[in-house]
Amino acid sequence: MTGYEKRGYLNSDFRLFHLTDTKKQDFEYHYHDFDKIIIFIRGRVTYRIEGQEYQLQPYDIVLVSHNDIHRPDIDPSVPYERIIVYLSPR
Repeated sequence: MTGYEKRGYLNSDFRLFHLTDTKKQDFEYHYHDFDKIIIFIRGRVTYRIEGQEYQLQPYDIVLVSHNDIHRPDIDPSVPYERIIVYLSPR
């Protein structure tokens, strides 16, 4: 995983977030040591996971497995709303 930042943490079997962002955010490629489920609600986002691009539509569900290199590209002109679940891979 050289060159990529590990982000986030999980001290239990799961964590659940409901987030809405209205400010510009730039994400670098990164990875987690837990699985992540994203339930996309609204916005304009392209998710890049392990070399594949996914243009998200409302209520798409995305699974990012632990150690997958990924990042979202977010259009800041509209709010980005999603539900995120962190899951222990064990």
